[in-house]
Amino acid sequence: MAELVITCDGCSKGNPGPAGGGYTIQVRGGRVLEEGYVWLGICTNNQAEYGALIAAARAVNTRYPKYTRIIFVTDSNVVVQQLTKAWKIKDKILKQAAQKFWDTIGKKKYKVMHVYREMNVQADGLADKAVQTKSSYYSVR
Repeated sequence: MAELVITCDGCSKGNPGPAGGGYTIQVRGGRVLEEGYVWLGICTNNQAEYGALIAAARAVNTRYPKYTRIIFVTDSNVVVQQLTKAWKIKDKILKQAAQKFWDTIGKKKYKVMHVYREMNVQADGLADKAVQTKSSYYSVR
């Protein structure tokens, strides 16, 4: 079975402030299946990063359940280090968000990888759109 590659990004205008998350889902080496964004209300940037990951994981479970191998790509080193358990999660809200991600992804095999912000432009733009519109949206291709 092919792998999915999901790019995610969260943003908070004010940290904490109005926040949104954006994501794209594509078959590894293939076409984009979906892109979306989610309005997250008022939260920190790190909380928004988790919000984007959770929204993408939910999309996979809902619309692409046959895929069991997933690569999550984010420009948040904090989230990558926490989800790979290289860093302990001390913040209570982030600990709950990480647990929600793990619960949502379930038994699927996954990796979380870090990329530089310049390599995550599309997800960043989608997260910003969620903040601008204070809405959520997805488009299946």
